[in-house]
Amino acid sequence: MEIKPQIRPPVLDEYEALLACLPVTHSEYPRIHQCYYQQHAGYQGEKMLPYYLQFLPENCLILYQLRLQNIRNYYFQMDAVVVTPYMILILEVKNYKGKLRIEPHYSQLIQKTEHGEKVYPCPLQQSRRQEQQLRSWLTSHGFPSIPIYSHICIANDYSHISSDEPIPNLSHITKLPEVFTQLSSENKRRRLTDKKCLALAEEMVRAHEEGRSDLMQKYQLTPADLQFEVQCAHCPQHFLKKARGGWICETCQYRDEKAHVKLFRMYARFVSSEITMKQASMLLGIEGRNTVRRLVKPYVQKAGGSTKASTYCFINERLT
Repeated sequence: MEIKPQIRPPVLDEYEALLACLPVTHSEYPRIHQCYYQQHAGYQGEKMLPYYLQFLPENCLILYQLRLQNIRNYYFQMDAVVVTPYMILILEVKNYKGKLRIEPHYSQLIQKTEHGEKVYPCPLQQSRRQEQQLRSWLTSHGFPSIPIYSHICIANDYSHISSDEPIPNLSHITKLPEVFTQLSSENKRRRLTDKKCLALAEEMVRAHEEGRSDLMQKYQLTPADLQFEVQCAHCPQHFLKKARGGWICETCQYRDEKAHVKLFRMYARFVSSEITMKQASMLLGIEGRNTVRRLVKPYVQKAGGSTKASTYCFINERLT
């Protein structure tokens, strides 16, 4: 039973919004784009989990993308957690392609593709830390001892995995149902009642805290680095211009009546949650005060200031 559903990570929206208004010529653009690619690839791998977890028994309680605070006030995140009356299984997904060599002794994973060789931290150490932190979390929240296991799932079926010795808790994701069956056969002693099992899963959901990402700070960007224009949906290398009744691409004639909302969303996300009509005029590239006011008013509420220098606060619900 799914207790905490899988969602698209909000950080992907943050990256997409940032890349949409960061000039491709900016020195940080390649690094930001690469980080976005890695985050997106990771999520694509995680999206494969529900298919394989559907083959588990119905009394399994599944929580996706769980982020908890450990006893030292740091956070640890797990791609999925399977809670049963007999054991808990932590799942970590890695969406790597090519040839993968695991070297636990050196705490590294070596990936070889047609583009060359890359070295990543060994996921085995990460999984062990997750086990330790979840075990401590259970103790600090008054839950009884229960066996905790972790398994690393390689999402790409065509990747080639090798190591000097077999690694029981690492496999292609297709083996996940078999892995669970094997662990279940080794853990037949009931540690939690069904009621206590559900209480544990619900407590985890209550304790979950969504991570916050400040990409502007992470990449040391300022509003001056950004370019507030709306790309054409049909030819992204061009931008929309204000025209009667909406916004238009002068190249392909694509029209968008709500392009200004995208600009407000970018501004609220990366500059400020408040705006003046003068700032809105500069943002929209429109001089007519009445037109600016008409476009802005549905998405703001007055925050303060005199009539001529009023400050308005964006209403986030209306910008979505």
